Amino acid sequence: MIQTLDADRTAILSNGERWINHYQAGEIERMRDLYEDDALVMPNGSPLLRGVDETLAFFARNRRSGNEVSFRSEAEDLVIEGDRAYLVTQYSMRIASSEGTLTELTGRTFLVYRKGADAMWRVWRDMDNSAPDVTLEIGDQ
Repeated sequence: MIQTLDADRTAILSNGERWINHYQAGEIERMRDLYEDDALVMPNGSPLLRGVDETLAFFARNRRSGNEVSFRSEAEDLVIEGDRAYLVTQYSMRIASSEGTLTELTGRTFLVYRKGADAMWRVWRDMDNSAPDVTLEIGDQ
């Protein structure tokens, strides 16, 4: 059981790195495998996104905006219970607009993962918020 939990933990945590890499490379469609078809995504300050298609369309619009976005994320807490996992992360995001404006955001993400029949862990619920106590910086890697 411990070995299974270790493998599940590794799979879940690697999804965050894959998400960052795909987004930054502009490979939005490759992010599809990271989400359940019926995912609900609640980006900070944005309307609810229903399903993987709406979620990917949102990220594609953001990517096409011309802004350069850098991310960093670190897990704070991960609980795995059967075919569900609950992950809290801290994040830092730096947005450089095409006009030269620099915006830095920090916060937390609460993710609920669901393990599919294919044994793959995918995001089922995702909520972001701004958090003034998060001190994670992009350059602290």
